[in-house]
Amino acid sequence: MAFEYYATREISAYNIEIDKKVSLGLLDEERANKMKEEISRKIDILIQMWSEAGEKRLKEKLAELCSTKEDAEPGEGFEDLIDKPKEFEPIKEKKKAREIGKG
Repeated sequence: MAFEYYATREISAYNIEIDKKVSLGLLDEERANKMKEEISRKIDILIQMWSEAGEKRLKEKLAELCSTKEDAEPGEGFEDLIDKPKEFEPIKEKKKAREIGKG
């Protein structure tokens, strides 16, 4: 998307320069229009190629992530979270222990 925005701005700048040359008599209008059409067509092709390549890479990455997810065991890597170390107590129990110790 950013490339498309950039390309659109560059085409506009190019067209402005071509129009200046036409107004100064350095370039005839027919040739200027052909040049504008040609650059626009080439940039459109480039944008399409970039979009297709980006979409292909995205699909490949998604397929890779999905296959990695399917290969993993359910819950794999979460053992440490499930089995809490004994030195940790729920907050309410710590608070009760402090209150009992004060009293």
